[in-house]
Order: sequence, then structure tokens, then C-alpha cells
Amino acid sequence: MPRIVRSLPCPAALCCVLLLLCEVVAVAQAPVTGICDFSAEGYLMSSSQTGLTRWSWPALKSMPALKSTESMAGREVAIGFPANALLPSPSGKLLAVAGGEPAESGTALVLDWSSGVKRVRLTGHLDVITALHWLDDQRLVTVAMDQQVKVWDISAGQTLATFDGHAKGVTDVCGIGKTRLIATSGLDQGIRIWDLDSSALVRSLSLHTGAVNALVAKPSGQDLSSGQGLPMLASGSDDGTVRFWQPTIGRMVRFAKLPAPVLDLAWSTVNDTVIASCNDGYLYWIDPLTVTIRDRRKVSDGWPYALAIVNDGNWIVVEGRQGDLVRIPVGGHDEQ
Repeated sequence: MPRIVRSLPCPAALCCVLLLLCEVVAVAQAPVTGICDFSAEGYLMSSSQTGLTRWSWPALKSMPALKSTESMAGREVAIGFPANALLPSPSGKLLAVAGGEPAESGTALVLDWSSGVKRVRLTGHLDVITALHWLDDQRLVTVAMDQQVKVWDISAGQTLATFDGHAKGVTDVCGIGKTRLIATSGLDQGIRIWDLDSSALVRSLSLHTGAVNALVAKPSGQDLSSGQGLPMLASGSDDGTVRFWQPTIGRMVRFAKLPAPVLDLAWSTVNDTVIASCNDGYLYWIDPLTVTIRDRRKVSDGWPYALAIVNDGNWIVVEGRQGDLVRIPVGGHDEQ
């Protein structure tokens, strides 16, 4: 999931062993805040404070960046703000890019991805947008540092609902299985569960002791331990824990303690593992049933803010040295 860049670590060279384990590519100008999978079309897309960048797949060589005056699909695309998040719509026909100016405004731009034409610009947040979640091709959820969660009608360019329930900035958002619920996380150390039909706050989950930076729902939406078919949610925090929840009943099932604050999470359907990127520069593979650390790998001397599983779930792509990307088999050291 995309993250706000809180500070910029100094880049340093990775060791020779890492170069043998991972594919390291050219360094971009700013830390990567989000990664999108277009590997079927031969590239990935990343967002940063300087704009959008395409990366060839699987070589992961940077291609021409998509900034305020550069073209995409032969069209001029004026983004006009630092980007913190990007996400394709469920059909893949639209791409949402979001960010803004700290303490001033939050903006999301929805593009027709086949032509590069701007579909709509969404404004209304009073601080930067940190994360996005598509409900369908017509409705988009944005969360921002102004403590608000907004649901947008893309066709009309208007807000359908605004949820207020966080005491500090909101950091991430995700859907919960096949329910009509969404989850949001915040700097207030809490997770909020919202009902989309009633716009009501359903539950508040508050066992973390640090800012909650990342959320990810189990793709199958089923609980491994109980077999009850309840949706499962993982959260990652500055307190160094990844906690596993049954959000529909407000129950924390178990948690894993990591050596460093968690920046981002992804849930692999290939080996049913949660991968966490942490500010010590490591990736950690966590068994969601036993909460043991199956594997770990050093990928950066800085903070890997963005993490994604791509190419039909076979590869992890993560920020390496400040602004570059590396790709790693989803099984970690078990695969080469």
C-alpha cells in the first residue's frame, strides 16, 4: 500500500550478496510511494513525490517518467501534485493517482488508462491523500491526513459520503472480503471499520501502540484457523507488530513482533504469507497461522515505503535503494 514519505534516508550501496539475490535497477530521484502491476503489458508503474515512472518488466529499467508535461499514450497528462498513491480500477480501464500538498490540499486524478485522457480531478481533502481503494469503476475511496475518508462518484466528480472517526491522519484503506465494509488505519494508532451502505462506523480496533501504517485483507477472505469463513485483515504499525484480525466481529486473532516499524504489507496467495517491509530495510515473510517469521531479506539501506506482489502473484517488487526497485521471488529464499 502507498505511504507518506516522513523522512528521506541517505542512500547507500547494497552488499555484493544482495546484488546476487535481487535484481537492482537504476536509482530514481525520489522514494517510491506506490507500485502498480502492469506486467502483462510489459511494465510496472510507480508513484513518487516527483510524479509517475514506468519500469520495464521484468528488467525493471526506468522508462520515461510521467510528470506534469510529459506524455502518456500520446497525450499530455498534467498531474500537478506530488503523488503518494496510484491504483488501477477493477476493470483496469482507469488509473487513479493521488497526493497533494501537506497541510494545504489533497487531490486525486482519475485517468482513462488506454488513452491517457484525464477523466476527473477530485478535490476536497484539506491535506494530502495517502491511499486509495476502488469499490468499482464508478466509486473511489480516498483517505487523507485531514483525518477524513471520502467516497467519490467518478462520473459526477462529487463526494457520495465522508466518514469522520480518526483523531489523526488516515494512512491506509482496504476492502474487507465480499462484505460492504471497508477498513481504514491512522496515525491515531487505530483501525476503523465502516459500513458503506449506512456510512456508519461499525467498529474501532485499537490494540496497536503506534501509528498504523498499512492494511491488507486476506485475498480469499477466509480465516485460516477457525474455518468459519470470516474475513481476515492484517495491520502493520510503528509499534513493530503485524496484527491479524477478524474485523467483522472486532477480534484480534494473533500478532507477530518484528524488529522494526512496519511500512507496508502484502498478502501472497501463492504461499499464503504476509510480507512486511520495515524501516530497517528488510522484508519479512510472516506465517499468518503461526505468526512465525518464515524468512527475511535485506533489500534497502533506507526505508522501503512501497511493496507490491506482481506478475500473477509470482514476484514481490519493493523499493530498494532510495527510489530504485528490486524484484524478489514471492517465496523469498525458498526460490531462486
